[in-house]
Amino acid sequence: MRKVALRQGEFIFFCAFVACSGDANSVTGSSSNFFGTGTVTPTAVASITLNPPSMSGKLGASVQLSAVAKNSKGDLLADQSVIWTSSDSTIVAISSTGLATNVGIGTATITATANDGVFGSATQTVVGAAPIASIAVTPAQVSVGIGQATQFSVTLRDSAGNILTGRRVLWQSSNSSIMQVDTTGVGTSISQGTVTISGASASVTGTATAVVSIVLAPPASVASVTVTPAAPTAVVGSAGVQFSAVLKDASGTVLTGRVVTWSSSTPSVATISASGLATSVAAGTTTITATSDTVSGTTRLTVTAPPPPPPAPVASVTVTPAAPTAVVESAGVQFSAVLKDANGTVLTGRTITWSSSSPSVATISASGLATSVAAGTTTITATSGAASGTSTLTVTAAPPPPPPANGPYANQPAGLTRFAEIDFSALPGAAGTPGTLAGNFSTWQSPTTHFTVVSDPTAPQSPGGVLQMDYEQGTPPGYSTAAGYRLFDGWDLLSQTNNTEYSEFYESTQFKIPTADFETQMVGVKILGYWGVGVNNTGAGAAQMWSLIGGNGSSNIPMSSWNLHMAYLNADAGGVALYQNVNTSTKVTAGVWHHFEMYAKLNNIGSANGIWKWWLDGVLIGDYENLTFINNSKPSGFFGRHMDGVWGGGGGTAKTRTDHVWFDHMYLSGVFLR
Repeated sequence: MRKVALRQGEFIFFCAFVACSGDANSVTGSSSNFFGTGTVTPTAVASITLNPPSMSGKLGASVQLSAVAKNSKGDLLADQSVIWTSSDSTIVAISSTGLATNVGIGTATITATANDGVFGSATQTVVGAAPIASIAVTPAQVSVGIGQATQFSVTLRDSAGNILTGRRVLWQSSNSSIMQVDTTGVGTSISQGTVTISGASASVTGTATAVVSIVLAPPASVASVTVTPAAPTAVVGSAGVQFSAVLKDASGTVLTGRVVTWSSSTPSVATISASGLATSVAAGTTTITATSDTVSGTTRLTVTAPPPPPPAPVASVTVTPAAPTAVVESAGVQFSAVLKDANGTVLTGRTITWSSSSPSVATISASGLATSVAAGTTTITATSGAASGTSTLTVTAAPPPPPPANGPYANQPAGLTRFAEIDFSALPGAAGTPGTLAGNFSTWQSPTTHFTVVSDPTAPQSPGGVLQMDYEQGTPPGYSTAAGYRLFDGWDLLSQTNNTEYSEFYESTQFKIPTADFETQMVGVKILGYWGVGVNNTGAGAAQMWSLIGGNGSSNIPMSSWNLHMAYLNADAGGVALYQNVNTSTKVTAGVWHHFEMYAKLNNIGSANGIWKWWLDGVLIGDYENLTFINNSKPSGFFGRHMDGVWGGGGGTAKTRTDHVWFDHMYLSGVFLR
């Protein structure tokens, strides 16, 4: 039931009618004053009057009722809550606001009750159809099992036996702990027992008896068996595979509580327990079968051999050889590593990574072969997994080559005769002068300070005095700071009338850059001077062959990477650079003496078969045999040896500092031509 408050002084007129009869359900509505607005003092409710007090209407019609509350003095009371009820809600249903709706044929009483129990009532008669004379409930008797549902229905008849429709029916169970019934007549059995189900409408009731018992229906037959997991794999010795079976009847309903029998087609591969747990025995395949009644399901179990155990971690790495030594550019040192686990067992087949702490001293390949680069020490490390081992490799400079069998001129071909030699203990001069051992050396120098004799007791061939040639600061590119020496008997830059020419020519000279480095430029430095060949009878082209160091024509080469190149004027095509093309790892190093040797042979006129070879410290570094020194217009053989400090060639930059080159013991030989 619900309560509705009346506001003080509120008057409402309702024009409606209400029917009465049936059961008494209640709702809450509002009372209102029917006579106008006034001011009253709230007191206890003495009376309640319903408006309208009586009504008559047809089935399905509705009417709004109002309740007027008064005190004992007859004064109207506002803000009173009332509860609305119907004596038979199958005839007249009442809302919480006092709205009455005709739902059945007959008479019902509508009551409005205040909080203190004072009430007022009105009657509602529903007309227009025959009253209900009898109600029959079907099924009249039913026996059901626990948990089953039964649909009950009613047949309403009038006194003439005519079936009545459109009436409201209230359903009720005599014992809802045995069977419950909902508003639509569906009864659901709860527990064992006997219960009466009644259907009532307009004060007429019909009943049915339901007996609830435990009914054991025959079990459904197993129609299918599905085994899971489908086609699993297992490893010998691993945890078992748990299989399960889902049983269904012909309608697809899952069946439970049935006995399932398990079997393995190949027990030597895997066995299976009564609960479906398979245990792997050996590698292979077996069919796992689950059977219930006469129906079976299968799946295939594949058993594999266990994988090999994981490799033991590397605990130690021992590198051999321990602390070896090597010589620069000697054959590589092959390192190896022995790996062991924590038990000292030697491990094989593992990946080893090699590294060198100082690649500038020695590099090492992926196979552990170390190649020496420069003198020094480096740590060779072998790493496998998280373990490493080391060895220290010491690289020493290569010892000087042993003296050749025929002295310092090992690469002089047979058949050449010495025609000039000087040990530079004094400035060059005519044969017989101090320091000049053979031949005549003319001097063309201004001023005299650009060539001087200095002392170096470490000179390799003639210790003591050595010739110092200057490259002065400020010298423009392509120029020399000294006119230099011309070292062949009778050679003159402007006249070849008294020249001595040779068809083959050999030179041996010791040279040294005495400082820690030497300024270079892009176009290089002519560090050893010139050789004359192929000049015509006017003297043009006297400088036909020259040395080149420190540049390659397009970039400046640092001192640590100097090769010794040559260049010459091809008699037919002009200038040609002859780069060091053999043993390119052999470099010119500052601060040490180097032994320079060269051999040249004229080409046959009309053929490009001239030869020019040169060596550094006994190592062949340049080898060309397709040159054209002479032709018909430039027929002169090798005729001059010219020394001066020329600072590169055209296109370079001016020298920014003064540098020096030292020379010790020059030896010249050849095959006389004319």
